[in-house]
Amino acid sequence: MVGWNVIGGDSDPQGVTPEQVYYKVAHGLAKVEKLKLAPIVLLHDGAQLSTIDVSPDSAIGKYVQNRESVVSALPRIIELLKQKGEAE
Repeated sequence: MVGWNVIGGDSDPQGVTPEQVYYKVAHGLAKVEKLKLAPIVLLHDGAQLSTIDVSPDSAIGKYVQNRESVVSALPRIIELLKQKGEAE
C-alpha cells in the first residue's frame, strides 16, 4: 500500500483557489523535505466538469471549483517539483 504525505486541500467543501492548492502543496513539500521523505502528492481530478451547469455556491459547484483550481495550479506545482528534482 502506498499513501500520500502531501495534500493540495482540494477536497475542502468550502472551495479552494489555485493559490491555496499551490500553497498547501508547497508547504507539504517543505515538511516532507525536512523529514527526508519522498513526496507523494494527492490531488483529485475531474473530467468534463466544466460542462456541468450548477450553482457556484452549491456543493457540486464547490467540487467543480476545486477541480478547476487543481488544473490551474498544476503548472506551478510541476515547476516547483522540477526545481526540487522531484519531477521530470
